[in-house]
Amino acid sequence: MKNLFIVLIFSFSAGLIAQSSLGNIKLRPEYYQTDLSKKDLEKLKTSKTFFVLPTQFSERYNKEEYQSILDKAWTINEIEIIQKEDIKKYVKIGNSFIKFKSISVNTGKSSYAFNYLKLGVVNKIKKKKDGGVSWFEDFYGVVFFTTNVDARMDMVKMKDTVYGDLLDYRLGYIKNYVQQLNTGIRDSKSYNIYDDYVNEKHIKNLKEKKLFIPQNMIYGFNAFTGKAREKSSTELFEDYTYDYEVIDENELSDNILNNEEPFYYLIYHQKNAHKMITIVEGTTGEIVYRKHTKLSYNIKPKDIRMLIKKINK
Repeated sequence: MKNLFIVLIFSFSAGLIAQSSLGNIKLRPEYYQTDLSKKDLEKLKTSKTFFVLPTQFSERYNKEEYQSILDKAWTINEIEIIQKEDIKKYVKIGNSFIKFKSISVNTGKSSYAFNYLKLGVVNKIKKKKDGGVSWFEDFYGVVFFTTNVDARMDMVKMKDTVYGDLLDYRLGYIKNYVQQLNTGIRDSKSYNIYDDYVNEKHIKNLKEKKLFIPQNMIYGFNAFTGKAREKSSTELFEDYTYDYEVIDENELSDNILNNEEPFYYLIYHQKNAHKMITIVEGTTGEIVYRKHTKLSYNIKPKDIRMLIKKINK
């Protein structure tokens, strides 16, 4: 897999997160969200949605592959895949766009980096003097992605250009993230990446069902130097007495795309000094467990012990 150019001009506090969220969203410069109103939800349910092909990943996935997941994951309204260069043809009040964005926001003291899929609804169109148009969107849904350790080390070293991969930009994960947004809109329920959550019904299934853990999530890094520290699955899961398997992330992505029987996987998200441990049901994308911890950077054995307590409760 080729290295992915992620974003320019980072500083130490660059944002590193992976999770979907649904609400009225602001990046100001960090992250802020309130619940959607009935009017907001009506906009989302009655709009036509356009998925803009991310040019950054054109060598990884093609239009047909994105179409295969959107046909299954997005059911609330009509969705069409378009090329990035054609987006202005479809700008109309009330139309929705899902598009990949990579930006940094500078506060003067620090910068925050965001690599994400944005779900926005056009609310205003402005004609330019040159005959072109600009437009504004209500920001309603987001899927953030996590950079790998190589990119984090570049950030810490204050490099102007950062290279690396996004750990969870895999077609299977994207399918689950889109399913989460779709289900939230369908059921008129906002949800926030910072909210702890347990699905009492599903969590008990982990007593009998195997838990899958993607290999590229089993690692640690020094939050001040960015240096990677190897972690073993034996160390992290030594207290987990139920069945689990560490699996290649691409194989896990394929399982999400192809499995019809319910299965569960763990994914680890880290945003600045915020850590999220999440369990997902792979066929529906349903969140089974989410635990948010402040001032923490690495997945630790005690995170797994907290999960065990919820399973045994």
